Amino acid sequence: SQSQSQWIRVCSKTSLNPGSITPVTLPGITIPILIIAPLTLTLSSSSSEPELYAISGGCPHLGSDLSLGQLSKTTDNNTNCITCPMHRTTFDLDTGEVVGPWCPYPPVLGSFAGLITKNPNPNFTQGEGKTLGRFEVKTGWKDVFVRIQSDL
Repeated sequence: SQSQSQWIRVCSKTSLNPGSITPVTLPGITIPILIIAPLTLTLSSSSSEPELYAISGGCPHLGSDLSLGQLSKTTDNNTNCITCPMHRTTFDLDTGEVVGPWCPYPPVLGSFAGLITKNPNPNFTQGEGKTLGRFEVKTGWKDVFVRIQSDL
């Protein structure tokens, strides 16, 4: 079967504030997509649009609800990150990669819990089950759009 991508409107730009995590649901996708506005909205050099992220709402570890996660920036390179509320794994919002230790919480037990993985959605491409599912996102006039892949 062939795959086709399409841009889907998910919310209005006015519903997003700096540091907001906005869950949206789309037909055919069981896990909510989170639209994230970083703590400090930065303007890209090529446009006046703020940088937004669209990620899977479930942590790639055990599917924990990332809408309850904490947004932060790394101290070394100002990378925008989200930290899972369950085992406190931090993910880079640009790459989806883990920043720092995998499952650091609770102490000692977290490292054992980290050996268990549950891929919350088989449609996401995740390196070794530890990469955060991400989607392309763009804005247009008053709206935010996410690119979705669908089978024909």
